[in-house]
Amino acid sequence: MGFRRLDVGVDGRVLGFTLVAWVTIGLLFALMPAVQSLRLDLTGALKNGAPGGGFRRSRWRTALVVAQVAVSFILLAGAGLLLRSLYRIVTSDPGFETRNIAMTSIDLTVHRYSEERGEALYRRLLERLSAVPGVASASLAWTVPPQDLSGRASIFYPGQEPPQDVLRLKEFEIGLRVDIDPIAPHYFRTLGIPLIAGRDFTEQDRVGAPGVVILSRKLAERLWPGQTSVGKRISWPTLHGPPRAPVEVIGVAADTKYRTLTGEAPLLMYAPVLQNYDGRTTVVVRTAGDPRGAIADLQRVLSDADKDLAGFAPQTMSEHIAESLWQQRMAASWIGAFSLMALIVAAVGLYAVIAQSVAQRTREVGIRMALGAAPGSVAGLVVREGILLAVAGLVIGVPVALGFAGVVRRSVAGVSDMEPVSFAGIALLLAAVMLAACWVPAHRAARVNPIEALRCE
Repeated sequence: MGFRRLDVGVDGRVLGFTLVAWVTIGLLFALMPAVQSLRLDLTGALKNGAPGGGFRRSRWRTALVVAQVAVSFILLAGAGLLLRSLYRIVTSDPGFETRNIAMTSIDLTVHRYSEERGEALYRRLLERLSAVPGVASASLAWTVPPQDLSGRASIFYPGQEPPQDVLRLKEFEIGLRVDIDPIAPHYFRTLGIPLIAGRDFTEQDRVGAPGVVILSRKLAERLWPGQTSVGKRISWPTLHGPPRAPVEVIGVAADTKYRTLTGEAPLLMYAPVLQNYDGRTTVVVRTAGDPRGAIADLQRVLSDADKDLAGFAPQTMSEHIAESLWQQRMAASWIGAFSLMALIVAAVGLYAVIAQSVAQRTREVGIRMALGAAPGSVAGLVVREGILLAVAGLVIGVPVALGFAGVVRRSVAGVSDMEPVSFAGIALLLAAVMLAACWVPAHRAARVNPIEALRCE
């Protein structure tokens, strides 16, 4: 229940770091031309049109462009990897319905509800919500997937459970650790989780009735491989209070990605909330239409049941899923923004270097055209120089991007391997942008007047 929040703020430390980085980078890049000017050959510099002189005098600029292209490819590859993985996660089958679901959480402990009052309120809420027009089904759950907040417990085969004092000391070391979710009747219908075998919980599964549970398919197979689990019993000992009798398995539900959409289905055991009361729960409804309209109905029904009761974190399942993928979305957004900026900088840098080369080689271009070179061949020569720089950047960027993809996979859950098709697509995108950056200088070179070019010498 609840939201993840990332506390992002700007304080003196952030501003100080930004200022120092800004000054350092400014000094560093101002130092390069200053050092170059001390080594300037005035005789060579005055020969402005010396053939081939442009790149020799701008070696450091060329290196920067190559580096910019490499960084652009690395960041674009990272952004593509994250976006493709995010799309795969969102379009995969989580095992539950992702549309037409609305929910809100409540905490009765704040209002000092007793267990009896709380159970009565839960039943009243479900009755009233089921009568709301447009609501197809309603239920309660301590945890609604995907959410990494489900309870956990140790379970045993009957007769193998340890004494209560031993369990309290070594709960996390003994038994089979499983996720526990107390739910109300109609939960599986509300979330569209198929019941593979057995039955759902009912109003009769309450305190005083025999203890019952429903297992996920994965947990049932783990406990009784190849056997029917319905009708079998599990020991689910309590840490405090009187011992709990073994509970009966009354059903098996399909597996769901309960904790996170990026992981595997957990070992999950559902328990009836009327036998395992908790004052904190999430009210969830399935609607026939747009679920956003049901949020107001949820709040109204809560207020009618208790004027002091208000739900928190009201949201649709789509919003709930987006919230659970905050890490992947944030990483994709930031890397995508940085890759776009790097691509623009690389394109501008390549344009500047090629434009300077054309300006410095005006005489060479004029001689070529005076000797009969076609404008297209001159433009091709300029474009070829730009493409060579882009290829050099790709030669550096591709292996680094492969290593960067490995870092992203280890840092962000659910990220898959980079596919060759994605690499090829990103390389083509980068090549197209670099080609566009070369087009203006190439077009200018093709329009050089040979007579004017030779006269300027």
